[in-house]
Amino acid sequence: MLLNGIGTSASEKMLASLADPEEKAVINEAAFQSALKGIAAGAMTYENDPLLPILQAEVEARTSAYANLSAEEESKLMSLTADHKRIIAENDKK
Repeated sequence: MLLNGIGTSASEKMLASLADPEEKAVINEAAFQSALKGIAAGAMTYENDPLLPILQAEVEARTSAYANLSAEEESKLMSLTADHKRIIAENDKK
């Protein structure tokens, strides 16, 4: 669920950037230039890709809070809720 939320949020940031006409024009030009570099080099490396920094920044922003968790906080985050335990027990019975 955490990864899905990060991916969704990163995609939303990217789409929001593309929804702005001025920003979209800049992104399109940068993507075109990036593609030209890939064609010239004979391989697409996504060098200077305009969308990648948007996605990376969002992933970094969403995951940085988890980098310095204490052992107790990490344990609490990873523990099963009562609903999780119930679902597991029901599936075990099946």
